[in-house]
Amino acid sequence: MSAIQHTGRGIEGRVVAMSGNPVVAIVSGPFTDIDTIDLPSGLLGSEPATAGRHDLRLAPWEIRSVVLRSAT
Repeated sequence: MSAIQHTGRGIEGRVVAMSGNPVVAIVSGPFTDIDTIDLPSGLLGSEPATAGRHDLRLAPWEIRSVVLRSAT
């Protein structure tokens, strides 16, 4: 994860697949939901985390911007 910053919505960061093959990035921490956003921070989708963990399936060389949100 790179380019991490706190925003009003949660912790925003980018996840990068550094491979020519599909990969799974495991994101874990004290969050309840993970949002996929576009570069201007528009919401593209949202998924719940299970016990503070979420598996992100990334395409080869994909860069995905996400926001980790907490219920509190």
